[in-house]
Amino acid sequence: MRFLQLILAVLVLLDLPACRQLSAALLTQGNHDYQKSDYARAIQDYNGAIRLDPTSDRAWNDRGVGGMASTAAGRWMHRHPGSASWT
Repeated sequence: MRFLQLILAVLVLLDLPACRQLSAALLTQGNHDYQKSDYARAIQDYNGAIRLDPTSDRAWNDRGVGGMASTAAGRWMHRHPGSASWT
């Protein structure tokens, strides 16, 4: 795991186009994990995407949604869509 973090850090420092592609791949994996209700793993994937591309609005948004879903209130809302209103 440490080796992967080092490689990611080098890619970010070099600002390679591969960073955005890898970030997109992590977002896809995070969304897959989210659909399986594996919120902790999804958040890890979103965090990795943010490390690679901190300007990705989608990564920040998905991490927030994943974080909310990992709470008791979020899990309830996920099981009961439309039953709560934000207004």
